Amino acid sequence: MGIGWESGIVSGLMEGGVALPQADDCGLALLSDRVDRYIDGIMGILGAHAKNSAMGAVHLMTPDYALPSYAGMRLDDGRFQKFLQRWSEYNKANGNINYWLTSSMESIGIKPDMIPPDVQF
Repeated sequence: MGIGWESGIVSGLMEGGVALPQADDCGLALLSDRVDRYIDGIMGILGAHAKNSAMGAVHLMTPDYALPSYAGMRLDDGRFQKFLQRWSEYNKANGNINYWLTSSMESIGIKPDMIPPDVQF
């Protein structure tokens, strides 16, 4: 298996895997049969698949595996942090985040019908 992010190997997600320095290297290793699978984040793998559909089908890992996201900000009274938290919750709930991400992915050749239905942004 080839994996595009070394933390996946370090965390024990994949034993016996190979971490390659660039996502393009993972795609080339898959196409040349040096690896059986290419594991990456959903945007990375869909982008690689959009560039070369010979990579095969896209499968989602189960159970879902995701890293938490954090933002660094200046220590203050917390109002800005609360604003950002509520802004992100609001925009995720009304579908803006999903729309922004899927429309941005269209600009690099990932069409909405290429995104598996189980993917949630």
